[in-house]
Amino acid sequence: MAAAHFTVMRLLTTSENDKLQAGEVVKLTNAAARMMEVYQNASLTLQKLKTRGTQRIEVRYPGQCWRRWSGACGWQGWGSRSAGPDTAKVPLTPMYAIQQAPRCGAKTRQQTACRNPAMKNGRCRMHGGLSTGPRPPEGLERSRLARWKHGAYSQETKAMLRESRRQWRELLALLST
Repeated sequence: MAAAHFTVMRLLTTSENDKLQAGEVVKLTNAAARMMEVYQNASLTLQKLKTRGTQRIEVRYPGQCWRRWSGACGWQGWGSRSAGPDTAKVPLTPMYAIQQAPRCGAKTRQQTACRNPAMKNGRCRMHGGLSTGPRPPEGLERSRLARWKHGAYSQETKAMLRESRRQWRELLALLST
């Protein structure tokens, strides 16, 4: 693997030579890219051989899945509900992680339990989403003032414009008579 890496680096430095024609530079760069692909595949194969094609599943608390790297046992993938030192080793398949994720369980419109993967709060993105906003009047007022942009359509501005139009109509009526 070290030889492949060294060869790739040598090909890339050779391709930076100003005396080479464009076609030769393209050929050298393509050869370096193919060699780098071989290098990456070899390192992935080495990792699979090192861990015997298995990965360790670990969860800190139910409902949250994450990925992290641990030098001792390699890639620690998506979580399941089992935890502790005697964590089961499972095959390296992404579908396994999706199938083992905890489920939402909320009652749907069909009166069945929701089967979507749960988030950190224990519900899926449809049944435990963002806040629906404040309910008390003071909270609603705070929310309304926080979204204030220019006031051109506020009640005060509308009332002032209504009064101004009424005064203009009176003035035009006086001038026309």
